[in-house]
Amino acid sequence: MLDGMATALGTLLIMGLILWLAYVFSKYIGRTGKIGGKTPYMKIIAQLPAGQYGTLAIVQTKKSYLLLGMTSSQITVLDEFEDLEELDESNAGKGEIPDFKLQLERLTKRKK
Repeated sequence: MLDGMATALGTLLIMGLILWLAYVFSKYIGRTGKIGGKTPYMKIIAQLPAGQYGTLAIVQTKKSYLLLGMTSSQITVLDEFEDLEELDESNAGKGEIPDFKLQLERLTKRKK
């Protein structure tokens, strides 16, 4: 009888430990947004939700900037730019995030 209780208590302890570890790791992944994969070659400059399932993003690579359309099933390169126009001087030095819509309008107008 005592042996069965020890086994049950050990099983509960192991299950509790597994659940606690899952909680800790999910909090870490949720906070950082990634499991690993830090790279010096690419950086997301800005993102904008585009509908329920899509996202637009500007990604900086070493040589250019890419405008990407992303869904859960695919990533499409919509456009490629050599450099981005300078940000508004009104935001310079304030640490504010530039407006994605204005950036996108500048890029599309320049392309026409």
